[in-house]
Amino acid sequence: ALTGTRRAQIRFEDKINKDINYAFALEMLEFPGIDGNNFDGQASMLMPMLVGKLTKTTASGGRLFLGASAFQLRWDGQSTGPDDNTFGWGLSFSGREYFGTGKHYFRWMASYGNGWGSNIVATIGTTASAILTPDGKLETMPAWNLGTGISINLLQNLETNLNINWFGIEPSEYRAKNKMKSGASAHINFIWAPIKSVNTGIEYMILRRTNGDSNSGTGQRLQMMIKYIF
Repeated sequence: ALTGTRRAQIRFEDKINKDINYAFALEMLEFPGIDGNNFDGQASMLMPMLVGKLTKTTASGGRLFLGASAFQLRWDGQSTGPDDNTFGWGLSFSGREYFGTGKHYFRWMASYGNGWGSNIVATIGTTASAILTPDGKLETMPAWNLGTGISINLLQNLETNLNINWFGIEPSEYRAKNKMKSGASAHINFIWAPIKSVNTGIEYMILRRTNGDSNSGTGQRLQMMIKYIF
């Protein structure tokens, strides 16, 4: 239920003052998330996503982020299906604040937008941004997410993170009821650095999904990692 993916982009950044930065970018919207609703054709973007961001450094050494995005969603009917495009947008606000010794921090994030579904990681691949109505017109679907978490340094080379996230979309009346409507996840991990350039970790995750017809299910995952930092 996190917002954002890594994208190819062209970005300009500068400072307003020593605490506030701004940036503008043109990004490639890799996952438009359009439900073709049994029409022939495919999503095909012609315009890049326009993104703006403000970043403020806080007194604790943390940061506040405010972002806005505007983008085109387009369906190419090719030889037999309908052609249409529509406008999508999203707003996001997130931050990180340090406390205690300055090694622990609290984080949060929130976003909301129309046609925003494919910008939430959990809904990538679920065609949650827009749908073709029976008359061949694109209808966008609002989406939101919320997340919070805390990171604690237990020892000099050992930390733990606890995060909880929620997301949901407001589905069109034409969206199939067995498709995902909302969900939540919780994660707890321990990360150990036996030497400065190596991180190892273990994480437990529990995830819940709810469909438009109210069917739901819960999954669990245990994962481990080792990372070398160059």
